[in-house]
Amino acid sequence: MGNAFVRKSSRHLIAVAAVLAGTIGPAAAADVGVLYGVRSVNQQYSFRTIDFGGSGTVRELGVLAQPTGERVSAIFQNQDRGIGLILTSVREQATRRALIRMVGTPERLVDASLSEITSLASAYSVSSIVVLISGLPISLISHYSDTPPFWLGNVNLTSGQVTMLSLALEANRRYGDLTQCPDGSIYAISRAPQWDVRLVRIDLSRRASTLLVQPMLNGAPMYAELSSLTCSPAGQLYGLADPGSSGINSIFAIDLNTGALTRIREFDVDRMLFVR
Repeated sequence: MGNAFVRKSSRHLIAVAAVLAGTIGPAAAADVGVLYGVRSVNQQYSFRTIDFGGSGTVRELGVLAQPTGERVSAIFQNQDRGIGLILTSVREQATRRALIRMVGTPERLVDASLSEITSLASAYSVSSIVVLISGLPISLISHYSDTPPFWLGNVNLTSGQVTMLSLALEANRRYGDLTQCPDGSIYAISRAPQWDVRLVRIDLSRRASTLLVQPMLNGAPMYAELSSLTCSPAGQLYGLADPGSSGINSIFAIDLNTGALTRIREFDVDRMLFVR
């Protein structure tokens, strides 16, 4: 029993040391890809990356000014590799709530352009978006306060036009954090007023959404906000969460069969995605 305890304690200390050193843990050690994130802090958008196939350390890319009355709702990458933010204006007199701000490429931060999503009424915005492997991007649309009901729509990021899709979402649930995996599967997160948090699969061909497993942390349902889903090039689903309310999000690998979350490391961002 003594030797077993020593071996167990040693493994625990190694895992703790890896987290403190800011490296990627064993659960993601075999994964590859560059994870790109943005955080809103001190009226600035701060950008950083982690290369899963490299050292696993955080690289700071720089900051851009954040106008007053604006929040970041989503991050996306176009087929031309350009990275953009979906922003929501919370200013009382705003006539356009959903904004598109292009911020360069994974290698270079540039305040490239700002445009509007023009075809939504003034009380509505885009809360999440994913640029699909093929076809127009899809987005979640709701009141700009990010409250139900939610709808799905195609968004033309050039013209700013939105076309609603005939795919029913449950009227009393919040939806967010769209992502698509390399096999074409589309996932999101949904939360009911009773704190029932679920992964969701969205099937565009069948015009259907299916509630899947609950996110589970240490064998129990996790009720903390799980945000900004993203899928690695190898098909592993990851999410951001701060279950300990530390003020800093961490990356969690998600088991789609059980909902089990495995903490990878801290990543001090609000939104993230794997970039090409």
